[in-house]
Amino acid sequence: MAVSWDYYFQFYTNQIFGRFFYVQPLEILVIIFAFIGLLFLIGIMRALYRNYKKSNAIETLLFLISMIAFLVGGVLGGIERFCYSTWGLPQLGDLIRITVIFPVYFSFISVNIFALKTTFPEKFKIILPFLLILTIVSAGTVIWAELQGPPYARIINFAVAYSLEINLIRLITLSPLAVIPTTLFFYYAIKNRIEDKPKSNLSFWLGMGFLFFTVGSALTSAGTEFFGLLFILSAAIFYVCFKMPGWFKKCIGWPE
Repeated sequence: MAVSWDYYFQFYTNQIFGRFFYVQPLEILVIIFAFIGLLFLIGIMRALYRNYKKSNAIETLLFLISMIAFLVGGVLGGIERFCYSTWGLPQLGDLIRITVIFPVYFSFISVNIFALKTTFPEKFKIILPFLLILTIVSAGTVIWAELQGPPYARIINFAVAYSLEINLIRLITLSPLAVIPTTLFFYYAIKNRIEDKPKSNLSFWLGMGFLFFTVGSALTSAGTEFFGLLFILSAAIFYVCFKMPGWFKKCIGWPE
């Protein structure tokens, strides 16, 4: 990506006047949220791995893979931010930014497959091609914008911002990928409320976890305090759903 002059102006100004010149007032809170979220994420992956060893269920493996991909994307995203803001290596940041796209979108599609396989597996072959097309179009658009640089993608406040048309394509293609898991779990919870109340309750809480994650992602970008709080709520719900402690089983009426 071609870097505009205002990036270097901001970067060297910050170097002269100190880091305080551009740090957000609540940055320390963001770091705390990120650390707590990371602990929950590690707990989720451990619980999923144990569940997979017991059941060998492909659905559990899919969600485990999606969490690993999300963790890899988060770590690379943090390194990318340092390349832009602290190290003054925007070209390396661009390369990492493009690399991050693959685990992040892989996580998106894996979560959607998990939701379909868990709730309505008979619809899987019908909906999967649609999801793959959306993923390819969205990821391809972002990669193209990254390679083109301004005006389609540029660094603003040490983060990549996209033009209106790129954001519009991302909104159209990412919205279904974000909404489908939440919708499927809530619909499954309603449909099976009478026939299988424990699974209905579990599906409801999985839907709540996806809802908090989706709303947080829509309202803000990763790295802000609002997203961090919602991500922690989402991660806590997922951890409880997959860990299935005794008190939670009792609350949802899950049989031993």
